[in-house]
Amino acid sequence: VNIGIGRYYDNITKIQKSYNEAQNALIVSKKLLNGENTVLHFDDLGIYKLLTKLEDKEDLEIFYKETLYPLSKYDEENRTDLVRTLQEYFVCGENLTVTAKKLYVHVNTLKYRMNRIKEILYIDDFTMENKTSLYIALKIADLLDKK
Repeated sequence: VNIGIGRYYDNITKIQKSYNEAQNALIVSKKLLNGENTVLHFDDLGIYKLLTKLEDKEDLEIFYKETLYPLSKYDEENRTDLVRTLQEYFVCGENLTVTAKKLYVHVNTLKYRMNRIKEILYIDDFTMENKTSLYIALKIADLLDKK
């Protein structure tokens, strides 16, 4: 059983909004938590609050294709795991040592992978704008089941 909970509003006219938030929490719960028994509150969705509110899911698909798809395609064609490497890099706070340990690779291997990611995505450097776009694209990939 999955349960999505919307926010509390003290105005009856906002009941539809709370219902929609509960629906969004339920969608995220099912997609990201593998259908396990969960209760997820809309306030706990983080960036998914914004992503689930986009009316046109095609916009999410386009953003994903423009940002992360080339890396995903490279992984598929070359049997690499660069998308996961990038994901773990963000999860580990962009700390190379911690990321390398989590991926069970040497730090130099991780540095090589990060450079390959930049090459494949035509990124000169991991600027804040680039990192933000990639992070959002990873979250979109989760929502769209692109992994």
